[in-house]
Amino acid sequence: MFSISKGSHWSRVSINFLFDALLLLAAFKLAAMIRFEELVTAREVLYLPALTVGAVTLPVLLYLSGFYLSSKQRSTFRVEVIHLFLILLATTILVMAVGSINFSARVGRGVLVLGMGMTAVFMAVRHVWPWQRRTGPLTAFVVACPLDDEVAKAYQRLDAESGEFLGVFVVPGHNTACGLHVLGPTTAMEQIVKEKGIRNVLCSERVIETRSLFGLFRRLRFQGAQISSLIHAFEDHYQMVPLELVTEQWLLNASSQPQAFYIKKLKRAFDLVVAGLLLTLLAPLCLIVAVLIKISSKGPVIYRQTRTGKFGRPFEVLKFRSMKVTAEADGKARWWQANDPRETWLGKWLRKYRVDEIPQLINILAGEMSFVGPRPERPEFVRELAEKIPFYEERLMIPPGLTGWAQVSYPYGSSIDDAARKLEYDLYYLKHMSVILDLFILLDTVKAVVRGGAAVRTNGRHLLGDSTPGVAPGSARTEPAKPTALA
Repeated sequence: MFSISKGSHWSRVSINFLFDALLLLAAFKLAAMIRFEELVTAREVLYLPALTVGAVTLPVLLYLSGFYLSSKQRSTFRVEVIHLFLILLATTILVMAVGSINFSARVGRGVLVLGMGMTAVFMAVRHVWPWQRRTGPLTAFVVACPLDDEVAKAYQRLDAESGEFLGVFVVPGHNTACGLHVLGPTTAMEQIVKEKGIRNVLCSERVIETRSLFGLFRRLRFQGAQISSLIHAFEDHYQMVPLELVTEQWLLNASSQPQAFYIKKLKRAFDLVVAGLLLTLLAPLCLIVAVLIKISSKGPVIYRQTRTGKFGRPFEVLKFRSMKVTAEADGKARWWQANDPRETWLGKWLRKYRVDEIPQLINILAGEMSFVGPRPERPEFVRELAEKIPFYEERLMIPPGLTGWAQVSYPYGSSIDDAARKLEYDLYYLKHMSVILDLFILLDTVKAVVRGGAAVRTNGRHLLGDSTPGVAPGSARTEPAKPTALA
């Protein structure tokens, strides 16, 4: 398999996060030097608690506002200017508040104005200045079958404004009908890439694995061009993997990525410490919720339901009851629906703000779940979805989670198509799971709870269509079509 860098998006996010924190600290260091006309002052040590809070708050808010996303997912210039102003205002207020706890450690007005002023300039230049909207590298597409033609056309529409997309290279034996500018056959690709300065060549996973093209791709890469399968482009730009593009080879490589030490040691230690801490801190809230459930509707406070865990092992998940005791009186499992009549009035609020999930901290302590991972589903739904969605059972290879990448990237689902969309995020997490990604998912979870649910993440799905790949509603699972031109 052609070697392609993994996790570059989260590497960039982590670097940006750290760099912005350091920029704020550097701005206040310069402000103190200007204000007191000294290289080092005793006051800087006193400022440290307030500035530490500011250095964490600023990049956290920038991340939650989407400033670290790829250009294809960013907001408009005007929206980002407004967001940056609000972020700087919130950071300033927190720095002042923390400094006010100990009056002698309060950041002086002169240093505060200079420091936040320079921080504002640094952030504007880094994140919202017009040159930040510059176009990316020139891109070409290799087409080998009709599906490649359709994807190339959609990709061209996506990049029409930036002017990045130049055209397609055609694999010999394929009569392309994409209607796009044909740069030439793949036999002439090496010379054309050099002449036109193309720096990014995209193709399907099966094309990139073709033995007859492997030598060509290798030479192009050593000449400075980036050769990416389309699925890796989706991973990098949209942090998801379209099921249409998933192959058995990709799954094999993805399953070898998670480190056993992280899963068995670090992740488990984090789960135990944080779950125990949260249970202690949230105990008063849990007591209030329990009383409200008891007095607002008949039935138990805690609802137990069988879910499917790691490797398909069943376990009982715990939740605050949000539905009437007659919700499934006939014994039939049903999908949750928006404005579900089975919910109690209190249950609607509990589900909206994820309060009903708090008892699952006990499942985490018991080792049945983790903080971050695919959400556990009911066995009845797992059997149905595994029959109709390709690769659905792959999400059972790791422990289920209280929250997950799919949960913060896609709202509550109520259909097979929704389950397929969420699987695209779960497979991405399966490949890229790490301490860094888990921490960012927890930040996104806080955002989703505060806003009362996750919004649909910009994902480029329109490039490939919106139907569940390889299946029709109510049909059995089928495999995605293979490009005939490479037989």
